[in-house]
Amino acid sequence: MTNDKHPITIFTDQDQAMSKAIQTVMPNTRHRLCQWDIFQKVPSKIFAFKNNKEINKLFRQCMNQCDIQEEFEDTWSKMLECGGLHENDWLRSLYEIRHKWSTTMNKDIFDLSILSTQRSESTNSVCYEISTPTSTLTDCFLGMKKVVAR
Repeated sequence: MTNDKHPITIFTDQDQAMSKAIQTVMPNTRHRLCQWDIFQKVPSKIFAFKNNKEINKLFRQCMNQCDIQEEFEDTWSKMLECGGLHENDWLRSLYEIRHKWSTTMNKDIFDLSILSTQRSESTNSVCYEISTPTSTLTDCFLGMKKVVAR
């Protein structure tokens, strides 16, 4: 976080309203997309994804295994060619926002290798189990003790 208390990077799903709000309210914050959410959508958007191991491998490489932008572009092209996916509208729109989801496009910023909102959602879930907005510190401690014991 910077001195003005805006995060350097924020991860969300592909919600358009959220994207616009982040751009308006925190214009200096880098908005990244949760890779887990994208992976969940792929099988319904790319029919060949489940059955074609090569497309699956190439897509995963584009997500977080390419070291430089040229490697990303080559891998993306191979994936499109391999699956005959040049006309896939979802992939076309995903490519347009590649700077939000591909780690290749975000090597210039330290991000602790975070790729998804999953960990924070899991942590939030645990916190909501053990406390409420009116919980005392003792209540939170006792709740955490129960979670650890489980």
